[in-house]
Amino acid sequence: MPSADTRHCSVYICSLLHFRFSWCGPCKVISPVLRKLTGDPSLKTGSGRSVDLVTVDIEKHTELAQQYRVSSLPTVIAFRDGLPVDHFIGALGVDAIKKFLQRL
Repeated sequence: MPSADTRHCSVYICSLLHFRFSWCGPCKVISPVLRKLTGDPSLKTGSGRSVDLVTVDIEKHTELAQQYRVSSLPTVIAFRDGLPVDHFIGALGVDAIKKFLQRL
C-alpha cells in the first residue's frame, strides 16, 4: 500500500485518500469501485492528471483520520500538488465518482 503521507504527490498525479473501516458496509461497496477506476491508466482528472489511490484503515491510522477531521465513512479526500482540494462522503456510484474526478 502506498504511504498515506501526501507530501510525495507530484504535479502530474492527484491522490485520493480513502478512509475506511474494515467492517463498514458502504466502505466495502466503494472500495472495489475506487480500485477499478484508479487502476485504469486511461482515467484522468479534469486537469489531465493520473489518479493514485491510498486506502487508510482508520482503526490503524486514527491520528490521520483525526488530522483530516474524518467523521463519517467512507470519506475520500482528493489531493493535488500535495494539498487537499476536494472530498466526498459516502458510497458514490461510478458515474458520480467520475464527475468528482473531472472537477480535479
